[in-house]
Amino acid sequence: TLSVTGTLGVSGSATFENDVQIKGTLYGGSPVEVSGGLNVSGTMSTSGSYTHQGTTTFSGSIFQSGSGNTVSFMDNVGIGTASPAKHLHVNGASGEVEFRIQSGGSYSSIYQKASNDELLIQNASGGDILFYDDGAEIFRIDASADSLLMASTKKIEFNDSSQFIHGSAADTLSLGATAEIDLTAPAIDINGN
Repeated sequence: TLSVTGTLGVSGSATFENDVQIKGTLYGGSPVEVSGGLNVSGTMSTSGSYTHQGTTTFSGSIFQSGSGNTVSFMDNVGIGTASPAKHLHVNGASGEVEFRIQSGGSYSSIYQKASNDELLIQNASGGDILFYDDGAEIFRIDASADSLLMASTKKIEFNDSSQFIHGSAADTLSLGATAEIDLTAPAIDINGN
């Protein structure tokens, strides 16, 4: 074990086979490479690139500054868990677990409620929530109209593709089924020419 309470200056490369304990600040002028376990109990701040292969445990925080810099993890990353089972594994011991995507003051969240098994998707800025596949919009949840809007060529399908609701043209709604369409209500109004 190497324990340093003052300043340790290394102008070239240094390799340590056992534990290194740093109670101050570790500065790396060129990439700092760690191939074993790394435990951080304070804040880890990097202004360059950081790559780690192995186990990294933070009981503090990690902060990446500058532009064009990267933090790369070669295996699973866990937040709230020391043994992540997937590429990104977020675990909350209690309360809601939230994944937030933010740009400036606008943000969206995906979170799981603590009280039940609901998964919520929220656009906290009040905009629409859009669902895409290969760059083409499939549908959106319209925040201002409180409605689900299908893209012009898309359908809502039931059981299989032969039973559907489809806006086949700007002024046409198509209902399709392989056997029959049942409408059950106390009153059914059909208005047309």
